[in-house]
Amino acid sequence: MANPIVNIWLEDDPTVGVIVKVYPDPVHVSTTRGESVVWQCADGAAKVVFKATGGGPFRSHQFDVPTGGFVGSGLPLRGKPGDQHKYTVTVTRASDNRKYELDPQVIVDNGS
Repeated sequence: MANPIVNIWLEDDPTVGVIVKVYPDPVHVSTTRGESVVWQCADGAAKVVFKATGGGPFRSHQFDVPTGGFVGSGLPLRGKPGDQHKYTVTVTRASDNRKYELDPQVIVDNGS
């Protein structure tokens, strides 16, 4: 059983400048298979924050991904199968003071 991995990176867009990319979006995590989401980012430090009431499906509402590293969510503890949980990813690089943001989703599945 493999945990779903979310790759986060920065990409130059000629029309708007630097943007955050996340794949997959949405990410599906199964409660019955005991999965955790793993976020990883090679282009800077990333902060993953669930801002909705209740804080998202995991024990913590915030996860800090170090540059070049990864962090796991732990098992989904809240919500029911099919629930969609929006979160914000903010990426910062040591080479500049700007913050780059995107709002992807986690969907909790029942594993079927």
